[in-house]
Amino acid sequence: MNIQALLISSLVTYSSSAYASTPHDFLHFSIELPKGYSLVDISPKMMDFNIYAVHNSKKVIIGRLYVGNHASTRLTPTNKRSLSKTVTVAMAEYSIKSLDYELLLEFDGLKYKGEPNSPWSSIQLFNVTTNPSVRNLLISSVKSVSVVRPNIESVLKKR
Repeated sequence: MNIQALLISSLVTYSSSAYASTPHDFLHFSIELPKGYSLVDISPKMMDFNIYAVHNSKKVIIGRLYVGNHASTRLTPTNKRSLSKTVTVAMAEYSIKSLDYELLLEFDGLKYKGEPNSPWSSIQLFNVTTNPSVRNLLISSVKSVSVVRPNIESVLKKR
């Protein structure tokens, strides 16, 4: 192998690993975050919702996710789309220049213990970093969240 081919090979390997993503499953959902990023449950004890911090590879919080039923927001989701035969999602966004950003996803058709109402039917992204490239990456990840467990029988919280 000549030196040019070796350099091209190493660049391709580096660039593909830099954009590799890792799935993070939580409650009903799965989110793909860039390699090195993490999703950490920071929920207060004994609450009817969950809060997750999204950390970048340097362990700095770049955003938070509220997962529950009653997000405290001014958003009203529209733009409904089907994720499966039984689950739909509606989305709304809010932004003031580059300072403030919110995203709300509301899911319909999720079940908890076979009942038609899940305690985790919405995801609200808030406290998002102002770094434009990191912000766009996080927003894209949250918008593409998938439902991997439409029915949850029980949840064990890690503390």
